Amino acid sequence: MTTNRQISSNPKENLKAIRILFGSLVVGIVFFAIIAVSINLVNTPAGIPGIEEVYFIAGAGIAALGCIISARLLYNRGINSIRNLTASLNEKLNHYRSLLIKCLALCDGAAIFSVIVYFLTGDFRVLIVTAVMLAVMFSFAPSKKRMITELDIDWNDQDAL
Repeated sequence: MTTNRQISSNPKENLKAIRILFGSLVVGIVFFAIIAVSINLVNTPAGIPGIEEVYFIAGAGIAALGCIISARLLYNRGINSIRNLTASLNEKLNHYRSLLIKCLALCDGAAIFSVIVYFLTGDFRVLIVTAVMLAVMFSFAPSKKRMITELDIDWNDQDAL
C-alpha cells in the first residue's frame, strides 16, 4: 500500500523552491562549461576521426534553435492554461514549476549538447550557442513580479506571494 503524501507549503516557500531550481540549472551549465574549457586548454580536444567538426557545430546550432522555439511555444501555451485555471495559488505555482522545468529542460539539453560539442571539437565558437541558451533560460527567470503578471494573480494572493 502506498501513501500519497502532499507537502503543504506556503506560496513564499514555493517561489523560493522555484528560484533554487532555476539557479541550480544555470549554475550547472556554467560549471560544466568551465570544466570543459579547462580540460581543453590543458589537453587537446578529443575529436572524432573521420567526421567534420562543422557537422557537430551545425547540429548544436540547429538543436538550440529547435529547443528555443519549442520552449517558447510550450511556455506561452502553458502560461495561458495556468492563467485560466480556477485553482488556489499553490496549485497555480505547482503548475508553473512543472511548466518551467519542461522549458528549462529543453534549453538545458541544448546547452549541455553544445558544451559537449565544444569538448569534442575545441572550437570556441560553439560556446556562443551555450551563451545563447543561457540567455534564453534567463528569459524564463522566475520572479515575484513576473509571476503576478503572467499568472494573473489577484490582489489577495499577491500578499501571500
